Amino acid sequence: MRYNHTLQDGVLKISFHGNIIFEDTTNLANFLEERLEDDFTEAVLDFSEITGITSSAIGAVLDFHQKLSNNDRSMRIKGMSEKAYKVFQYFKLDQLFPIER
Repeated sequence: MRYNHTLQDGVLKISFHGNIIFEDTTNLANFLEERLEDDFTEAVLDFSEITGITSSAIGAVLDFHQKLSNNDRSMRIKGMSEKAYKVFQYFKLDQLFPIER
C-alpha cells in the first residue's frame, strides 16, 4: 500500500494505491492520526487505486471519520469500486459519509 496527500483550500486529499492489508493498518492509522494536525475542513479519500481493503483498514477509516466529526470536519470517499461500495453499503457506512463511485 502507498498513499500520498495534498492540502489545498481547506481540503485534504488522500490518495491510496494498492492493497490495504492487515499489516498496513497500524501505519495507516498513524498516517491518518498525523493528518488530524493539518488545517482543513474536509477530507477526501481517493480509493480509485485501491485493489483491496481489509476490515481492520476500514476500522482505521471509521476512526478517522469519528475524530473528524468530533471536530466539525467532514469526510467523503471517492473512486470506490462497485465491490467495495457494496461492502460499505452492507454495513451502512454510506449513511455515515458520502461515497462517490
